[in-house]
Amino acid sequence: MQPLRAFYLTSTSLKFGEFAQTVQEYEKDGWFADRVYLDTMEELGSVQGDVSKLTVECSRNVIRMFLVQWGSMARVVNQKSVSWEKITQSILDVRESFGILSEKGISDMDHVTGTYKDAIIAAYSALYPSVKATATSKILRALNPKLFVIWDARIRSIEWDGLRLGDDAESYSRFLNWVGKQMKEVKDERGADTEKELVDEIVKGMNVDDHVKELCQRKSLAKLADEYCWWKAWKQ
Repeated sequence: MQPLRAFYLTSTSLKFGEFAQTVQEYEKDGWFADRVYLDTMEELGSVQGDVSKLTVECSRNVIRMFLVQWGSMARVVNQKSVSWEKITQSILDVRESFGILSEKGISDMDHVTGTYKDAIIAAYSALYPSVKATATSKILRALNPKLFVIWDARIRSIEWDGLRLGDDAESYSRFLNWVGKQMKEVKDERGADTEKELVDEIVKGMNVDDHVKELCQRKSLAKLADEYCWWKAWKQ
């Protein structure tokens, strides 16, 4: 297998038009699989507000199956070395860090410093390296869909405006910072008061079927940021 090639994206100020168009391109083909994603996010609603409610049963039966069915990670998460008891306890051990971030969205991460950076690193480190980097980001997404952005090896191989990334927690905090800055710029450009308002504006302008729009309206801005990064990494 050949090593992944680093790319360079030079647009340091993401504009609404480019962001909305890229998300639309993703949605034309990617919407169907996201039914599973959205149903899982709703099923985990009470845990997302308070991770102290997380149980081993929920981790194993809901989060694990989310990674298998939506995340296509059966080989990774079903390994004997992966202990859902340990994963659950590790998350509970840093419940205060998740609590600090529970009311934040991705556009709030335009300056990841101090308490927020410490909380992100603690949350990520609770899972990684016991769980691989991509799976770690997907578990974090399940626990806070408004804030945590998913990355994979291809996304990590890209130098996003010169940002060099590894698999570690420090790299993930810098990645969230970069995505947060882009989302804050798009949000400010449109004068949106909330992330939901920005999502609704993006969805309204999409040239897709109504049932796709209905699904998209249930997504967070962080999910649309996923789609933007994934499309740029894999399709361009």
